Amino acid sequence: MNGGYMNYLKIMYGTPFTNIKGLTEQFKISDRTARTMVKEMEQHRDDRYGDLAVINSDGLKRINVLAFTDFFAHRKELQEPNLAKQLPSYNPMSVAQQLGFYGETET
Repeated sequence: MNGGYMNYLKIMYGTPFTNIKGLTEQFKISDRTARTMVKEMEQHRDDRYGDLAVINSDGLKRINVLAFTDFFAHRKELQEPNLAKQLPSYNPMSVAQQLGFYGETET
C-alpha cells in the first residue's frame, strides 16, 4: 500500500503476434479482409509500424496484434495522406494499455 493506493499487476499470458486465422477470430473479419488489411499495413512499415509489425519467415506470416489494432482503428485516416499526417505516432505501449494489457491502480 502506498499513500492509500494499491498497485497491482495483471499477469497476462500470450504473445503479441498472431497469424491470419488469429486475426479473423479476434477481429471478426473474413480471411480475405484480414489478408488485405495486412498487405495495406505492410505499406506503412517504414513510416509507422517498423520491421516487427509483420514477420514473414519461411512462408509463415506473423502479425503484431498491437500494430494491427492501431491499423484497424486508423485505416481510413492512413489511406488519406493529409489525414495520416494528423495522426499521433504509433505507440504500442499506449495501444496495449488501452486494451488492458497492463496493471491498473486501485483507490
